[in-house]
Amino acid sequence: RSAADRSRKDEHVFRALWEAARLEKKLGRRERAMAVWCDLGRVRNPFRQQALEELAKFYEHGEGNYAMALEMTEAALRVGADPGLERRRQRLERKAAGESQRLL
Repeated sequence: RSAADRSRKDEHVFRALWEAARLEKKLGRRERAMAVWCDLGRVRNPFRQQALEELAKFYEHGEGNYAMALEMTEAALRVGADPGLERRRQRLERKAAGESQRLL
């Protein structure tokens, strides 16, 4: 991960990080995967949008934090348009609105 900080333009480093996060997720080590996705989501790279989407999934399904999931989805949409992300954004907006209504 520290290589990503030093080598912001090396696609091989970003691919290695992406694959490491996928492996961590598959092995059930979500916190480790989250750390890598956060790193990938912070800097411009070919996996940024996917990493932000994975963070959104984690916050939505893993923690039930719809506001944070929505924030990650919107960040991913700022990277580029995607119909699946747009549907996720709309669904999260409904969930977040429903959650805030319950709190009132």
